[in-house]
Amino acid sequence: MLKQLLNNWAIVTIFLLEIVLFAINFRPGTYLIGWDAVVPELNFTQNFQRNLFSVWQEYRGLGLLDGMSYAANLPHTAFLWILHFVLPVSILRYFFFFLMHVTGGLGMNFLLKKKLIKNSHSVVPFSGALFYLFNLATIQMFYTPLEAFAVHFAFLPWLVFSLISYLRSGMRRDLLFFALFSFLSLPQAFVPQLFAVYILLAFLVAIFNTRNVKKLILVGLVIFAINAFWALPYAYSVFTNSQTILEAKINQMSSVDIFAKNQDRGDFLDVISLRGFMLDVIEYDGSGQNLPIMKAWVDYTSSIGFWVISIGFFLIAIVGLISTVRNRKKALYSFCATFVIAFLVLGNNIPVIKQINDLIREGLPMVGEAFRFSFTKFSTLFALCYAIFFAFGVAIISGKLKAIVLRTTFYILLMTSIFLYSLPAFGGH
Repeated sequence: MLKQLLNNWAIVTIFLLEIVLFAINFRPGTYLIGWDAVVPELNFTQNFQRNLFSVWQEYRGLGLLDGMSYAANLPHTAFLWILHFVLPVSILRYFFFFLMHVTGGLGMNFLLKKKLIKNSHSVVPFSGALFYLFNLATIQMFYTPLEAFAVHFAFLPWLVFSLISYLRSGMRRDLLFFALFSFLSLPQAFVPQLFAVYILLAFLVAIFNTRNVKKLILVGLVIFAINAFWALPYAYSVFTNSQTILEAKINQMSSVDIFAKNQDRGDFLDVISLRGFMLDVIEYDGSGQNLPIMKAWVDYTSSIGFWVISIGFFLIAIVGLISTVRNRKKALYSFCATFVIAFLVLGNNIPVIKQINDLIREGLPMVGEAFRFSFTKFSTLFALCYAIFFAFGVAIISGKLKAIVLRTTFYILLMTSIFLYSLPAFGGH
């Protein structure tokens, strides 16, 4: 038993860190209510009805064809319904989000260790998993929690892991695992733009990992079969209802402002440090003040120490990215392409990139409306690729350090830096 724990020390450590995070951040006697909160535990019967009859949202105003997909939330509603027999209702949402957080970290560790960086020291994939768990983009997405974003974060690594497994082996078992993770990740499609972002990644991973047309067709059929029940009605809604969405009063009042706030955080330094518009959101705090909801993080990310570590992490990731291109690791080209695409979308305030983004928004107004929250849609994808190249950079740098003392010192400094980088998370934030 002890030997197994030692051999799987990275997995054990990730679980222990999550338990510590839960203990520090959990507020007994409270409900976790976040941005656009989905809380089926308050009325399971009604939410099952909304999931099953989701095409026409009868309960919203006079009824409407919705711009989101409540049907995709069915697995989430069912999962919480099962859990409510075991856990108090007030804890369900807390439990779900911490479960999604640890699931994403474990997925990244497995993806790096089993598929992308084989035969490396176990610290290497572990460092990538920690970066995926505690990078600032992840922190912001979990700070104002919405189920779709948490599920997107949790299952992206597992979807890529199972997809690569099937494309390389061609085994039916691996295709079934991919189908399973596709089903479990359905709630990400509650915000259909997240599903589109995932499809972009899946497409790039597929074309760079196989030329077997049969495998590509089977993968496409699995994705379609599992998602058709929500995707077909949603596609109908978009094609027949696009003008209504664009002309909705709430969108007319808010879309330009929302995009401007995202663009304000779209310069080079903000992108490489993963600082998004969430840091600028101000709300009444109940004590007579209007303060940033992430004030602890706003203060912390303004410190010199944070910037030194953040820039250091970016340089490590660039080392990994350059090495991937230089050594022609074609299996990783999909992540190179995704990294660049996500950077171009997030960096919408960088000269030239800004002008291109503006042209796309003006020429394709529906696309501009769908991705006005560019940070929430692409930051997790960017963080995934960032974590992969960060781990590759760690592998390359540690490989250059032949002396065990130097390599061990590097690993200790790395782990310490990740902890210091995410320090407010361990202070209840």
